[in-house]
Amino acid sequence: MSFLQPLALLLAALSVPLLLLYFLKVRRRQATVPSLMLWKPSLRDREASTFFQRLQRDPLLILQLLALLALAFALARPAVTVMGHGAKRIVIVLDSSASMKATDVEPSRFVRAQREALGLVGRLGVGAEVMVAIRGAQPRDLPNRLGEAVRTARALVGQDSRAEIHVFTDGAHPAALRGQADDVRVRWVGVGQRGRNVAITNLAVRRNYIGTYDSQAFLSVVNFSDQPETFSFTLTLNNDVVAEKTLTLEPQVRRAVVMPFSHEGGGVVRARLNVSDDLAADDVAYAVIPPVRAINVLLVSPGNLFLEKELSTDPQVKLEVRKPDAYQGGMETFDVVVLDGVSPTKLGPGRFVLVNTAPPDVPIEVLGRIETPVIMDWDRKHPIMRQVDFAKIAIQDAMRVRPLAAGKILVEAVGGPLVYLLEEPNRKAVFFGFDLFQSDLPLRVAFPLMMSKSLRWLHPAGLDQSSLSLQTGQPIQLPVEHGVNTATVTTPGGRSVRAQVTRGAISYTETDEVGVYTISTPRGETKVAVNLFNPDESELAPKPLPAFVEGARAETVPVPVQRELWQFLVLLALVLLIVEGVLYWRRQTAGRYGLPFNEGDRWALGLRCVLLILLATALVRPMLPRGVDRLNVIYLLDVSDSVSLAARESAFRFAAQSAGAARPGDQSGVIVFGEEAVVDQPLKPGNKIDRPQATVGGRGTNLAQALQLALATAPPGHANRFVLLSDGRQNVGNALAVAQAAKDAGADIWYVPAPLTFKQEVVVESMLLPQEVKFGEPFKAKVVAWSQAETQGRLSLARTSTPTASRSSRAASTSSRPPSTSRATSSRKTIARWARWWCGAGPRCSSWRRTAARPRP
Repeated sequence: MSFLQPLALLLAALSVPLLLLYFLKVRRRQATVPSLMLWKPSLRDREASTFFQRLQRDPLLILQLLALLALAFALARPAVTVMGHGAKRIVIVLDSSASMKATDVEPSRFVRAQREALGLVGRLGVGAEVMVAIRGAQPRDLPNRLGEAVRTARALVGQDSRAEIHVFTDGAHPAALRGQADDVRVRWVGVGQRGRNVAITNLAVRRNYIGTYDSQAFLSVVNFSDQPETFSFTLTLNNDVVAEKTLTLEPQVRRAVVMPFSHEGGGVVRARLNVSDDLAADDVAYAVIPPVRAINVLLVSPGNLFLEKELSTDPQVKLEVRKPDAYQGGMETFDVVVLDGVSPTKLGPGRFVLVNTAPPDVPIEVLGRIETPVIMDWDRKHPIMRQVDFAKIAIQDAMRVRPLAAGKILVEAVGGPLVYLLEEPNRKAVFFGFDLFQSDLPLRVAFPLMMSKSLRWLHPAGLDQSSLSLQTGQPIQLPVEHGVNTATVTTPGGRSVRAQVTRGAISYTETDEVGVYTISTPRGETKVAVNLFNPDESELAPKPLPAFVEGARAETVPVPVQRELWQFLVLLALVLLIVEGVLYWRRQTAGRYGLPFNEGDRWALGLRCVLLILLATALVRPMLPRGVDRLNVIYLLDVSDSVSLAARESAFRFAAQSAGAARPGDQSGVIVFGEEAVVDQPLKPGNKIDRPQATVGGRGTNLAQALQLALATAPPGHANRFVLLSDGRQNVGNALAVAQAAKDAGADIWYVPAPLTFKQEVVVESMLLPQEVKFGEPFKAKVVAWSQAETQGRLSLARTSTPTASRSSRAASTSSRPPSTSRATSSRKTIARWARWWCGAGPRCSSWRRTAARPRP
């Protein structure tokens, strides 16, 4: 045994003054007594009155000396050397998804997993380091995200072969298995016994235009149990019952139910199953019927029958038409302003639809005109472009523009965007870069669809029931009225949270509870329904887990570690002082219940109680928060294939220079990411970072996992900053949601773009093919590519790895716009395997296979 603080043993010298206190003469006081029975104690005090008399055997003195010696040895921190696992790292991953709320085991699967994890920690050897990976102290109504958790755990332990990752879950989902890969350090522990559950997997409310009832509720109910279930369910609107029904479902049977009802105005629809099963989160579902609200639209046009007819026939639009000379800019009292070929001097902030116009204060630069633009591609996923087909739209003339602010291209042609979404902090606009009279778009079904959806994207009055129904885990992103800068979200549990309002839209990510969320703004309230609707979570039957193969990895060799014993000594001192205090109290009160009569005795008893409280507090190891001026900086270095070696070197030098300027006490760390993220250097004090040594796959850029790993590595409650050094070409994960979560946690995210170090690059951006073709039918295919500079290359066509055509092509580049976009179109018969090439006007550089685009030096 050794002592880590041997100088603390000098405190044992306090026993000398303690002994002297018992030698000192006792000052007697005069007292009148009515009985001789008190003489014997008085004689005993008289015998003690001799100065420095012989020490008597007092039990209080013995207990005090023993307690003092125990405390002195505890402060010296005695330690013994035992065989343990040393710095072995154990990561515990707890599944906190919705299925862990199941009550098939008492009291729930999550509590059982917690107990199993505590048992694992109790069985660990001395010196092991334990890290718990869990989001929240309780399970939430979220889908399973074990894959991300396992990847994060693997990144935290790095390449340490002695580390172990223990995953406590009710089933290994495919994403979790992909997160494990072939890592033999992952061990799975299952919880759960049965799968008795009946769930609502879908709820939608639609208008009914035939019959007595004006609305219908469509429900999908599934019996995931292995036995028939008979139950009833109720449908309520604003807490009023509108329909009831009883169902009997056989095992593993899905039933679709239609419930007609009538209502006036909007409200909240709730469907509830009256069944006793193991999971309550999917027994209830919500839907929001938005109230009918009008959109005040101002159309400024010299005369456009297409726009007037389309806007006036929209039942939610209240239209006013003005001539160009009657409009000076701004929103006035309207919700949306539509400008048709009108360019006021100053447009100002607001919500606009710009048709064939770019006012001076709008960040869109007009470079010229494009004759007969060829449409390359359009965004099929954006709400405005859903169910819209631009394949056969003919445009005679369009504006050649270059956006100068943040936004999104909806329709792109050779030479620039045709339809563009402009998103500024105080202005949102949908830009159409061509005259409607110079195209056949007004004669297509796409025109009324795009205009109607554009109005509803710009203004929240057009939100339908599908926009107000989300699954748990999906972020709430809703447009707000012009001028709204603050919003408050009230969760189903009653908690009020201030939501972010950015670029005219509300963003809230913590939708981890089933129920109705209320978004309150100065203009009113909007309700959003959030439901589980996840069959994988509702299927409670325990899923098979990967078996850990003994001997797959080498067992950790025990190493000598030190174990401190001060806790046992403090506990011994606490027990001794408790006994000493009880004896002192009985002596001073003569065995009666109550406080001593003498004030000095009461003070002595109070001091003993304070000392006992301090020792008991020391056993639980309290921690006092202390404000420190310290910053934790984590550098996220992108080493994917899209970042050149020179750019990686530049990013490392930037990180090293930034860390060198850190103040004393600041900590720095490095995370390297590509397809996945790895902690290369954990947070450590100092102003120097080493060159990264970790290796990751470079075929992807996973910004989301890098930010998630940084959030898991950074200590909560501290001043944390994440410096992202990347080219921003994300192709894996959802970095926006993780960045919002990091921002909600109080972390700052700084972005440093990776420099473009190469002088020439040809990139095949996409290859566009029709969704389906008939047998033997000719079809067109488009390949979009861009070149950094003018170059000569070869265009190759391959079908199932068999070359079918090849030709030389030249790509031109101009300095007046971004890297040139090129296209090639081919018509070929599938049977004959022949290709007829046609290249449109403009720069030419294409390839049918992404790996075939190689520029010549």
